[in-house]
Amino acid sequence: MINFFSLDVEGAEIEVLNGFNFDKYKIQYLLIESRNISRTKNFLSKYDYILKTQIDKSNLLFCHKSFI
Repeated sequence: MINFFSLDVEGAEIEVLNGFNFDKYKIQYLLIESRNISRTKNFLSKYDYILKTQIDKSNLLFCHKSFI
């Protein structure tokens, strides 16, 4: 298990997340700077991540539902 993961890749969020093995690793909290919030939310919801808070216009904090 990974407790905290931060991702800031200037618009390549989905491409980077596509390369991550969500079946092998469970992340408790994900902090992501995203240019496309709805696309990021939709992608992560497939892996049971829930948006906990939107910190500002582009920084999102997600939590895996097993930790809620």
